[in-house]
Amino acid sequence: MTCGVVGNFDSESGLCVLEINEVDYEKTKVPEDLLKAAGSKDNLFYNSEIKSLRGDDFQTICPANLPEDVTLEIKRLTVEIYRICMGRDAGRVDFRLDTRGGKLTPYAIEINTIPGMMDESDLTVCARGAGYSHKEMIQNIFAYACDRYGLAHNLTKRFPKNWPPKKSM
Repeated sequence: MTCGVVGNFDSESGLCVLEINEVDYEKTKVPEDLLKAAGSKDNLFYNSEIKSLRGDDFQTICPANLPEDVTLEIKRLTVEIYRICMGRDAGRVDFRLDTRGGKLTPYAIEINTIPGMMDESDLTVCARGAGYSHKEMIQNIFAYACDRYGLAHNLTKRFPKNWPPKKSM
């Protein structure tokens, strides 16, 4: 799982937490050489080689198909990690889900404070899942950076501040 965030804590515009992107390993065809590198078919890992698979070979689900409480917890953890690591303008946090005991427990594995921003990058997929285009994402990140430095920009269509959620957790 990966969850993106755009914005700054000390900004009037606040934070926009994007949707969670999930790698769908049931539909992702991992080549044999990568399976061997992982050690077994039950020990798949998400890395740049797997992310470079295209078309029918690599599938994600965004927004991820998760229970609401797990979605909120991943988003809450994303915001807290972004805050603690002093993230600015945009970032994403990657997670693994522990499924033991029939419960989904998210564990953060890393923060990407300079995430990829190509059309197929995870942050862009998270933005698309929230209904925003690649261009809108880039424009918003630029506008947040300008705001932070007190620089003028003419972006009027801003991502809505959506954190903290209106609904209590």
